[in-house]
Order: sequence, then structure tokens, then C-alpha cells
Amino acid sequence: MGGPTTKRRSANLLLPVLGLVGVALLGGCAIHTQAEGAPRALRDHDRGQATEAARLLERAGGSDLEEAEALLRSLTRRYPDDEALMLLYAEALLTLNRPLEARSVLEREMGQSPSRSIKAQLLMARTALRVGDVHRAEAILRRAIEAHPSEIAPLLLFIEIGGDEEVALDALRQNPAAFGFAPLRFFEQALRLIFRAAQASPERIEELAPLVGALSTRLVTLHPARSKEVAVKLLPQMSRHPTLYFQLILPFEDEPEMVGLKLAAKEAIRNRQRDR
Repeated sequence: MGGPTTKRRSANLLLPVLGLVGVALLGGCAIHTQAEGAPRALRDHDRGQATEAARLLERAGGSDLEEAEALLRSLTRRYPDDEALMLLYAEALLTLNRPLEARSVLEREMGQSPSRSIKAQLLMARTALRVGDVHRAEAILRRAIEAHPSEIAPLLLFIEIGGDEEVALDALRQNPAAFGFAPLRFFEQALRLIFRAAQASPERIEELAPLVGALSTRLVTLHPARSKEVAVKLLPQMSRHPTLYFQLILPFEDEPEMVGLKLAAKEAIRNRQRDR
């Protein structure tokens, strides 16, 4: 688990995280239709209202939020068994800074057992964070990571709130294919996690180096225009962990700036070896 400083920092990390997960939640809920044998599907008019509520919620401003919440409150009363609507309603309450009501909706819908969907688990974790229950959020996210190893969102949130480093490192090692869909922020946070682990246990550097290389390769492929931003932000790590930093910049093209950094990293590695 992260230390006390990490826990205090989690509240400040929450707001940017909400946007990422909120977009994921909105993707399919508002136009939900039920499978055979499931609760009844929304009628056309009600589906239109749900879509409008999702649009208002996405705009996330003032009276739009209140209108979205009112629409969804009405719809959930008419369709109490529709999980997608309940999740969207909880999202609206959380966006309106009413986390206790959001938690009540989620607990009523999902009960105390682990949720059926990744969207619900993320929303339950966010709600726990908003009411200050970091340990519960970590437990929910840990289950989500285990149940959905290819999903980036729960792992990113888990890292950002200071979840158990070994759990996060294991998740990174076990499913590198998931990196292929990750946002830029994920790579920065994952690499910072690895450098922290190396700082705590320098003997693990050789073990961690391939993971840095795999992350950096995906980073350069996915975000070629902005990947250098991550290398620049992590530049102070060159003096602390030159071997890992060299693995970070190795996949970058040999432009003059990167050639200079690679040479500097090699020199730092040689100096470190001489000092031993």
C-alpha cells in the first residue's frame, strides 16, 4: 500500500482521473438495450431521454448537470433493473459532488459483492475515493485488475492513488499487450512507478529494465508526437538509474537530441560501473 503522503495526495489526483473514467462510462450506457432474458429494454422515447442525459452529463456544466440528474432519476425509477441506467445515474450524482448518494445507488444496484462490469467497478472505486475510503477503492481496483487484466483504466487509477506497487508491477508484466491502447499519462505513471521500485530496491534494476523497454516501445509507437515529453519529464532519473533511463530512450529515433541523451546515459552507466 502507498504511504500516508500518497494517501493524502489521492484526493488531488482524483479530479483528472474522473474525466478518463467518465468518458469510458458514458460510451455505451445511454443507448442501452437488454439481452434476451434480461430486464425490459428502454422504450424509444426513454432511450432518447437517456441519450440526452448522457449528452448533458458529458458537457458537465451547471444546469446541464442538474437536468441530466433529474432525467436519470426519473428513468431509474421506471427501469430499476437497468444496470446501465443506474451506473449513469450514479455518475451524474458523483459529478454533482454527491458521493454518498452515488454510493447508495451503487450499493443498492450491485450489493456488497464484486460488480459484474468494469464500468461499475471503476465507478465504485471513484465513489470510495470521493468519500475518503482509499483502502476500499484499492480493494475494488485490485479485483478489477485481476478480473480485467487487459483494461488500462483500473490499473492507471490504482497506480495514481498509490496502490500496492507489487500488484501494479505484476499487472504491467503480465499483460504488456494492453499497453497498445494506453493514453500518454499511463506511460508516465507506469514508468514513474518502476523508477520508484528501483529506488527502493536497486538490486531489481536488471529485472525491471525489460519492462521499461517494453513500455517505451509502445509509448513511441502510440504517441510519436508527444513521447519525448515523457523522456524529458523523467530526465532526472538518468543520474539515479542510468540503466533504466537508457532502456527508456533506446526505442526513440536517433535524432540529434536523443543521440545526445543516449550518449549521456551510456556515460552515466560506465561511471556507475566504475564506482562499484
